[in-house]
Amino acid sequence: MLQQHCTSLPVVNYNDDLVGVVQILDILGKTGAVGLYVKALGGYVQPDPALNDAWEIMSRENPT
Repeated sequence: MLQQHCTSLPVVNYNDDLVGVVQILDILGKTGAVGLYVKALGGYVQPDPALNDAWEIMSRENPT
């Protein structure tokens, strides 16, 4: 993550289902499995829906 300048990365299970996100500030200097530091997601958008569909999902999850 440091080498690629990533602040967060998606985490998937063995079936390639998105289970959450891990953030670099949560794992710096820590040990153990990544799964210990994964933050669950509410809603998320697949790469292929229409922009309006993505906007609706994002609005529902964060109405501010």
